[in-house]
Amino acid sequence: MRTLAIVVLLAGCNSILGIQDLHASHGAIDAPKADGIDTPPGTPTFTGTVTHAVDGSPIANASVSFYLDSGDLVSSAVTDANGAYGVAITAALPVDGYFQVTAPGELATYSHLMFPTSDDPATTIPMYARGELDALSASTSCPVTTQGGLVVFRVFDAAANPVTGATIETSVTTGIGYTDPATTLPSCSGNVTATDADGAAFVFSQTAGNIIVTAKDSGGTQFAQTNFLLVVDTVVIAPLRP
Repeated sequence: MRTLAIVVLLAGCNSILGIQDLHASHGAIDAPKADGIDTPPGTPTFTGTVTHAVDGSPIANASVSFYLDSGDLVSSAVTDANGAYGVAITAALPVDGYFQVTAPGELATYSHLMFPTSDDPATTIPMYARGELDALSASTSCPVTTQGGLVVFRVFDAAANPVTGATIETSVTTGIGYTDPATTLPSCSGNVTATDADGAAFVFSQTAGNIIVTAKDSGGTQFAQTNFLLVVDTVVIAPLRP
């Protein structure tokens, strides 16, 4: 069982709040490079952009830190006027970890790598303000209070392909939903849901605490399971994989 002990919560769940950014937030190959990165020769650099999820505009002066899954800090950077960042990867490759991003007026964001990598993932990281989460809460049948939010899981199989129609089940029944292709709004379905065409599933939580999230294929065979520590007022985009 793969275990992640990470902070959790929110992501835009309709086209206005940037669901396309969420689906594309890992592995976007055309993210601009940050200028003026001072790193030793031969040191690989992970680059990307930090944007406002609502309109895609860049966020300058955001703090971007890359951590290993162990919680060890690798390096940090600050975005430029174009929202571009570059963090030097001094850890042994390949690495598996996550970006922690903070910016004034925005909810802290944790954006996980989809898979261990030795290559620049060029990650676009969307950020949300508290009021945008409240707007999301007002727009869905799965209300997200100021003491809750949601996690966006990207589900992959062992061959690194997004899994459509995977069954996602949580150990708690505080509400879990998915993107309805017709409306791009999440639907509540107790504690069981299915992934959409991009392999994305939306897990809503009203309170902080530990949950277990399990993924099963169409035949009902479990292929992934993750422990999560939910924390309020935080955005998390994370993989669920074997």
